[in-house]
Amino acid sequence: MTSALFQDVIERHESDVRGFLRRRLRNPTLAEEATQETFVRAYAKHETLRDPAKMGAWLIGIARRVSAEAQRRQRLVPVDVGRRANGHDI
Repeated sequence: MTSALFQDVIERHESDVRGFLRRRLRNPTLAEEATQETFVRAYAKHETLRDPAKMGAWLIGIARRVSAEAQRRQRLVPVDVGRRANGHDI
């Protein structure tokens, strides 16, 4: 797929993918990053798309996996449990 053809895919589907990710992640910054990651992965794997008529569903599937990974990373962020709210050590 040429980059010009893929640019058409992005223009056609970006708002749907971004909307899905905003609803799923509930964080506009994460949703924007996940949208970009979705299209990067789609470009890298475009040859696995069996039916071009199902491009939207295929992209949402990729976005679903990207969002699950983003949510997993958010849960793994370390929290400093050694400090109380007033700054004193526990």
